[in-house]
Amino acid sequence: MRSRSAILVVALAVAVSSAGVAVPAGAPAQQPGAPDLIQQGLAQAVAAGQLDQATTSGYATIAKQAVAELPTIPPLRAQTLAAMLGDIAAQRRSYTPQWALTLFSMLRFNEQELAAHPLPPSGTDVYGDDGVLYRFVKGHGFEFHPLGNFGALNTLVLAGKLDEAKQLATALVARADPRDGRLVWSYPFPFGRGTPPWRSGMAQAVAAQGLARLGQALGDQSLLAAADQAYAAIPGRLVRALPAGPWIKLYSFDGAPVLNAQLQSVISIGDYAQITGNTGAAGLAAELQATAEALLPKFDTGYWSLYSLDGKEAPLSYHDYVVSLLERLASRTGDTTWTDFATRFQGYETQPPVLNLSAAVVPDPANPVVIYPDPQDGYLDTVSFSFWLSKLSTVTLHAGGRTQSAELSHGSRSIVWSPGRRAAGTYYPYLTAVDAAGNTTRVPLRQVVMKALVPPVVDAHVAGKRTLVWSATDDGTPWLHLVVRLDDGTKRRYRDLGHQPLSGRLVLAAPPGAWMATLVAGNSGRQAVTVDLGPLTGGPA
Repeated sequence: MRSRSAILVVALAVAVSSAGVAVPAGAPAQQPGAPDLIQQGLAQAVAAGQLDQATTSGYATIAKQAVAELPTIPPLRAQTLAAMLGDIAAQRRSYTPQWALTLFSMLRFNEQELAAHPLPPSGTDVYGDDGVLYRFVKGHGFEFHPLGNFGALNTLVLAGKLDEAKQLATALVARADPRDGRLVWSYPFPFGRGTPPWRSGMAQAVAAQGLARLGQALGDQSLLAAADQAYAAIPGRLVRALPAGPWIKLYSFDGAPVLNAQLQSVISIGDYAQITGNTGAAGLAAELQATAEALLPKFDTGYWSLYSLDGKEAPLSYHDYVVSLLERLASRTGDTTWTDFATRFQGYETQPPVLNLSAAVVPDPANPVVIYPDPQDGYLDTVSFSFWLSKLSTVTLHAGGRTQSAELSHGSRSIVWSPGRRAAGTYYPYLTAVDAAGNTTRVPLRQVVMKALVPPVVDAHVAGKRTLVWSATDDGTPWLHLVVRLDDGTKRRYRDLGHQPLSGRLVLAAPPGAWMATLVAGNSGRQAVTVDLGPLTGGPA
C-alpha cells in the first residue's frame, strides 16, 4: 500500500501535468496544467519574435525536468517546486528574453537545490554558480531577489572582490528588463498585494549604487551606463509625492512610506550621483533626505521606531538597520539630527516595555474581581485585563499556574483569562512583557476570587388569582429557569416558563379549578430551589 506522502507527490505531479490527457466525450475538459501554460507562453513568445526556438526548447526542457522531479523528492519539496511552476506559468504573458532567463534559470536552480537539500527557513540566501542570489520564500521556493543581489554586489565591490563582482553584475544586467533607456529588475513571486513581476524603488537605488561603484573601480563604461539606466527607472515611477516631499516606493504596488527604504535610498542615490556626476540624482537624493528629516519624528513612538509611517513598529532587525543608516547619514552630513535619532533609537533597545494598567485591573486587596467560571454559562466566566503597552512585545498572562501569550503592538490592549473549571479560591495573576531586544517588565494584576455557584435565594408569591411575582438573589448567573408545578390532589400539571430574569411578574396559564402551586427555580449550574406558592385558581384570565 502506498504511503500518504507518496500519494500526495503523485497527486502533485498529476495536477501540474494534467493538460493533454484525453477525456471521454461529454466529460468536462480539464484545466490546463502549469507545464501546458508554460508551453503556451513560450510559443507565444516565439510567435511575437521575443524568443527563438532553440531558447524556448531549452526552457521547455527545464519545465519538463521539474515535473519529472516531483515524484522523486519529499512531499514538502515537491509542493514548493509545484508552486514555483505555477508562479512561472502565471507569468506566461511576460516571457521577454530577460524575464524568461530570470524565471527559467531560477527554476533550474530550484530543481537542483530541492533535489539535494531540505527546505531552509524563509529568508535563507543561496547562490548560483554565476553568483546570483536566490532567497528562499516559504511556499514559493528559492526566488530571484533584486535587492538581495545588489546588496551582495555592493558587498563584493567594497571587499575588493572585483572579479566576483563583475561576474555577478554581468548576470544581473542580463536579467534586467530594458525599457526606454531604463533597466528594471523585477521580483518573480507574489508578495502582499503585489503580483509578479513587481519592482522596488529601493532595489533600483541600490542597483545604481552597486553598478556605479563597480564601473568606477573597473573603469568600465558599460557598467556606468547600466547604473545610469538603473537610476532612470526611479524618478516619477518609483517615487511617491508626500506633502513633505518625495518618498521612495519600496514596492511598486504599495506607496506606504517605509523608513529604512527612504534612508537607504538617500545614501545609495547619493553615492551614485557622486560617482557619475548626475546632478538630477544629486537633487533627488537631497530632496529625499529633506523629506526623511522632516518626517523622522513621526516614526518615533517614544519607545521604538515605526517600520512605516502610521504603520506598525519595526522588527528588531529593521530597527537596528535604521540605526545604522542614521549613523551613516550623521557621519556624511555632520547634522546632529541624525545623530540624535540614532542615539535615541539605539537607547530604546535597552529600555524595558511599559505596562500601564487600566483602573479596573490595578491590584486592590479590598476589592478583588469575582467570577463564577463553573459552569461556563457566558456570565462572569472570564476576566479581561486591559492595559496600555509602550512598544511591540510578547505579553504573557500568568494565572492559575498557566500562561497565555500574544505578540502585541504598542497602544491600548487587553488579554482575557478564561480559567475554566478551577478550584474556588483567590488567584494572583500578573503580566510580563518582553520586547524584541529581550527587555522584560512584570506587573501584578487585581486579584481574582473564583467562587462556586450556590443555589439561588428566591422569594415568590401569587398575587390575585394567578399572577406570579418573584425576586431572586444569585450572583453567579443572570437568569433563572422557572417551572410552576400545579397539583389538585389527583393530578399534576407543569408550566415551564423557561429562562427568566432574576425578578419579574407574569400571569400563569392554569386549567380551570383550584390548584396548589409550587415554583421550582434553577440556575445555570442545575441547582434548584422550590417555593410554595399556595393556592391558585385556574380558568379564564
